[in-house]
Amino acid sequence: MKDEKKFITRSIIFVIPILIVIGFAFSILYAAGEFSDTTTIVERQMAEEDVVYGLAYSGEKPYKLQSILIRKPKLITLGTSRMLSFSSVFFNNDFYNGGRAVGRLHDFRVFLSAIPRTAQPETILLGLDHNFFSDKTPVVNAEEIRKEYTAQPNSFVLFNNLRTIYADWFKGKYSIKQIFKHDPNTIGMTAITKGDGFRNDGTYVYNYFITNGGLDNPEYWDYQFKETLARVEQGRDGFEHGGISRDALKELMLFLRDCSERNIEVIGVMPPFTHTVYEKMAENRENFDYVFTLYPAMKAIFDEYDYALYDFSDLAWTGASDAEAIDGFHGSEKAYLRMTLIMADDLEAYVDKAKLKNLLERTKGSLYVSDLPE
Repeated sequence: MKDEKKFITRSIIFVIPILIVIGFAFSILYAAGEFSDTTTIVERQMAEEDVVYGLAYSGEKPYKLQSILIRKPKLITLGTSRMLSFSSVFFNNDFYNGGRAVGRLHDFRVFLSAIPRTAQPETILLGLDHNFFSDKTPVVNAEEIRKEYTAQPNSFVLFNNLRTIYADWFKGKYSIKQIFKHDPNTIGMTAITKGDGFRNDGTYVYNYFITNGGLDNPEYWDYQFKETLARVEQGRDGFEHGGISRDALKELMLFLRDCSERNIEVIGVMPPFTHTVYEKMAENRENFDYVFTLYPAMKAIFDEYDYALYDFSDLAWTGASDAEAIDGFHGSEKAYLRMTLIMADDLEAYVDKAKLKNLLERTKGSLYVSDLPE
């Protein structure tokens, strides 16, 4: 009997610290909104609440897919973070920004297959990141990609990030007061601690970047585009050296074929690098064959389906300076407003060219235009 009591006592002593560790992490994630139901978030944003949704410990793909399924917008962007600066202010009310809905070329067909015809858009502004077509970019199979569009169970999010949650706390990335006394319209750890996240139209607010001096801050991770230029030089993190992948071009063709069969219009967009970064790649042209041979290779495929393709690889081609950038490979809303104006004839069902010109004239800063009064 004594041995049994000892075992129970020791078990309790062993278990209690574990429960405290897990319980603290759970309470942090719960209070921060990291477990929030994506449908509820979408519905709140559709109700025009000023909601900023920025997760730190989960992926955004389920949220982006759910947003499009529920909203059923006529016009969407579809791509990586490099498509996030197309604002609803540029278009009519049937627009949603699907930036970060995909992270690689092979995501496109998986994403489209998850949208029934009753919810599909009329037109897709398709973001075609250059590195999608590098022969050094790894390919992930469709089954693995499909899993990324399914919301992860709370238990998975908790245990998969347990160490990171504590490491972030010890590093001072968040405080307990921040988490338990935050604005209810900021949901998710990134939104609470930085003010960064997805806005109602699917675009992304870079609040931390703006409030901390932007490109002029010497502490900024891409100050003077030094980090991006280092990636170009070293051939890493999306700037791998290599040639063009014929398999990737075939995958693009299959996606455009699927869109054509579903009567979805596609407008291809090659998103910009800053002029500084583009010039650096041009100096190392032999290492970036896929960047400089990509447009004509893709144009032939787009022409086959009678779709338009725009090459904005150099930010300067839009009339923007490098000041209209978030970093070396993300342009600002103002820069993307310029791009929208260039594409206006192909977007005539969704834009008012005179309104776009007026917006550009009234935008005095280098970054956002969406906060201007009507």
